[in-house]
Amino acid sequence: MAAGDHRVATAHFDAARAGFREIGNRDGEAESLSALGRVAWAQGRPDLARARWQAALVRYQEIGSGSVAMVRDLLRQLPPDPPAATAPV
Repeated sequence: MAAGDHRVATAHFDAARAGFREIGNRDGEAESLSALGRVAWAQGRPDLARARWQAALVRYQEIGSGSVAMVRDLLRQLPPDPPAATAPV
């Protein structure tokens, strides 16, 4: 996927997510978040992918979706969170 494709995909999935949120379609919102996570992953942004997939997971859990396992699998593929930076004492 070319860089321009990432921007276009992100714009479309963001618009879809907003539309689904507006009409109260939690499943559609979760699907859009999951797709945004895949775009972030393709861009080499595991931090953003994690945030999107965690948000999708919450919504899938709220509606009892069978997609919970799929999102958990995606999250397991990510590298561990970097250790939190500590402030100098």
